[in-house]
Amino acid sequence: MRTDEERLSAMHKRAEQIEHRNHSLKTWGITAVAVAASIALIVLVGLSMPGIVEKTQTLTPDQGMSASVFSSSSILGFVVIGIMAFALGITVTILCFRLKRSQKS
Repeated sequence: MRTDEERLSAMHKRAEQIEHRNHSLKTWGITAVAVAASIALIVLVGLSMPGIVEKTQTLTPDQGMSASVFSSSSILGFVVIGIMAFALGITVTILCFRLKRSQKS
C-alpha cells in the first residue's frame, strides 16, 4: 500500500506529464498551422502572378527575359522570387528548429 506522500507525488508527476503532453500538442498544432499558412501564401502569390503581370506589362524588345518564370518584367520577377524564397526559408527553418527541439525532449 502507498502512503499519502507517495500518492500525492505520483499525482503531481502524472499532472506534469499531462501538462507537458498538452503543451507539445499545442505547439505542434501551431507549427502545422504556420507551415500550412506559409505554403498557402506562396501558392496564392504564385497563382496571382499572371494577373499582376498583365497590369504591369512594360517589357520592351531589348530587355532580357531574366526572372521570366513569374513575370515578363525582370525587376518584378526578381522581387517575387526573393520574397517567395525568403518565406520558404523561414518556413523550413522553423520546421527544422521545432523538429530538433522535439527530439531533445
